[in-house]
Amino acid sequence: MPAQLIILIVRIVEAKKDIGLSNCTNPEERGSKIERSICDRILQRADVGKDKYGVTMEREDLSPIQWLRHAQEEALDLAVYLEKIIEVINTKDK
Repeated sequence: MPAQLIILIVRIVEAKKDIGLSNCTNPEERGSKIERSICDRILQRADVGKDKYGVTMEREDLSPIQWLRHAQEEALDLAVYLEKIIEVINTKDK
């Protein structure tokens, strides 16, 4: 199973141009204002990451499993944020 996930991730990365993210360095030439806004935010996050950690996503010191662990940790954080928002909405509805 891990090998299949790694292959899937590689395919997603290779296909990024098909979803419009490959042009984030020149977003005004492509997509709607929503896609351009996302591209701007991706580039801003890249700057924050470079400043904070001193590396870019082009780093090669992590294994595919380590990248998957990082992604999993981010997904778990997202689940916590979503649960908090649900709790706030449910509290307001009562």
